[in-house]
Amino acid sequence: MGVEEAAKSFFTAASLLTFGGASVAVLAASNTWQRLTGRSPALAGFVASVMLAFGGAASLQQLSGFYDCVIAFFNACLLFSTASGMQEGAVVPKPPKGASGEKQVEGLGKQHGANVGPPRKWRSSWFR
Repeated sequence: MGVEEAAKSFFTAASLLTFGGASVAVLAASNTWQRLTGRSPALAGFVASVMLAFGGAASLQQLSGFYDCVIAFFNACLLFSTASGMQEGAVVPKPPKGASGEKQVEGLGKQHGANVGPPRKWRSSWFR
């Protein structure tokens, strides 16, 4: 496979409109946001999901009425739920306090989604 063929195999408009392609795109965008800003990726993931769902429906000319917008919104919710489930399934859980001698960060988990504690890794939970 040449460089030109490899470049063509990345995301395309057609692959982003598939459920799997859009899920991976939301996952990548959210994790990148988390890594670049150190902030919770959950909001970024939801915004990316809404943009892909509405953008995909608009590109297919499927947003002609109120109910089409409602369906696009619920597709965005499904897309976000899938991407967050993929992320949470890939994260290795931390052992409980004292199990491995690992010191717990003070204040961690006090506020759902808050930017509390040490910098986040690219593959860490969106909801800590």
